Amino acid sequence: MDDYEIQYDGQYQSILDQFLKFEINNDLFSLRINDILIWERIRQGVFKQILVEKGLEQKNSVASTEGVATYFKTFCQWSKSFYSKNPFYLNSSDFLFIGTSRRKLREDGKWWDIICDPILDTINLEYIYAEPPFRHSHQKPPKTDNIQYLDFITYTSAVQRKLGIVKYEIPEREKQLIHEIESNLNTDFDVEIDFGKKISEEIQKRSSEKWLYERLLKKIDPNIVVIVANISKQTFIESCKELDVPVVELQHGGFGPDHLGYSFPGDRYSSTFPDYLFVFGQFWKESVDFPIADNHVYPVGYPYLEEERTKFETKKDGEDILFISQPTTGEYISKLASRFAERNGNFTIKYKLHPKEYHCWEEYYPWLKNSDIIVIDDDSTPLYKLLSQAQAQVGVNSTVLSEGLIFNLSTYIINAPGHERLSHLIDQEVVSVISSVSDLENELDKSKKNTELDIDYLFEPNPIENIEEAFEDIIKKHN
Repeated sequence: MDDYEIQYDGQYQSILDQFLKFEINNDLFSLRINDILIWERIRQGVFKQILVEKGLEQKNSVASTEGVATYFKTFCQWSKSFYSKNPFYLNSSDFLFIGTSRRKLREDGKWWDIICDPILDTINLEYIYAEPPFRHSHQKPPKTDNIQYLDFITYTSAVQRKLGIVKYEIPEREKQLIHEIESNLNTDFDVEIDFGKKISEEIQKRSSEKWLYERLLKKIDPNIVVIVANISKQTFIESCKELDVPVVELQHGGFGPDHLGYSFPGDRYSSTFPDYLFVFGQFWKESVDFPIADNHVYPVGYPYLEEERTKFETKKDGEDILFISQPTTGEYISKLASRFAERNGNFTIKYKLHPKEYHCWEEYYPWLKNSDIIVIDDDSTPLYKLLSQAQAQVGVNSTVLSEGLIFNLSTYIINAPGHERLSHLIDQEVVSVISSVSDLENELDKSKKNTELDIDYLFEPNPIENIEEAFEDIIKKHN
């Protein structure tokens, strides 16, 4: 059978370098529109759009659900949010956690926020937990106690924008400057990006959310706010800073110099970045130039991983190979997996989809449907059970690949755009880079294991104790 080979010349890194020069040359971190430092809020989205238009990243598409039924459901959820688990009705609390909307179903029959719940379940904190909606709903029953929903803020802000209550027209004096930046951007990168539209939409979103967040914070009056994923919470963080409430972010996935929600090299600055960051290990602290002081980044570990890994045996009885998919590079990964399965029937091939791909993989990766590959398109089988059963794992730059190293998996990085994020592991020869089915076949014959890797460098041990000590340290700093 024919080989499958990925032709990639490293353009991803070249565009990243070009982008970093562009934002400095155009003084974008000083760009104020409506008295807002706007660039830090949109730079990640602009970079992602450039990658998509250059064919270096797949568009993270989710089928549009707009229509009469969706609007009706939104209206119903908005109406319900006035009285159902609305945090505006609560009294003050020491901690306010803003968690993730996407939960995992575990063996106890409850849906877990795997980043926050292991902390809340173990450390004695006075807290309120608030959750954004997930596709107009919430996964129930939740593991989290004291849970409230942010539906009122989410839908009230959306209704304001939809009805035109919140509008923003860029002043004439700033339109010319924006036009010049847009022209330079589109010329330099050979793309078509509506820079002005992105700015207007971001300012409208901020205006529709900020007054709601301010009222929530004044009502709860927390000593510390803890969040997951800052990139969608910049206006909330801004409100916290104005009210002098320290913000802690819990790492929820991988990042590197190309993740512009975290990476601010040199003199780059962000006014809407959390005050403190809890990362999985020293490795993650060293992998990115964060826009906060070094002593505000705490390598604390990953409680969920530490808890789960003890449940599964690491003995490998079969010949499982686990492919780890991602929405942005899934075409490369799934095609290589499909062709490998055609040529290697002696292996059991499992393809672990990203949760964002569960509902659409048959449309985007039709070659998987009729293959012998076992496609994992839900959370019924725990991720770490899959890792414990595998002999090897294959992917591009998913955080799961780092987690798989704990299970001593032979790890193969596909030479696709964005694999550069794991260059530190590649340079240490902990993982191998492959560009084709033949490469993977040859590397599997070598059966290289990751015996030289310091796992504690990736994932700090004793995470609960570390997090408790970090919270105590932050409280002392702000007393």
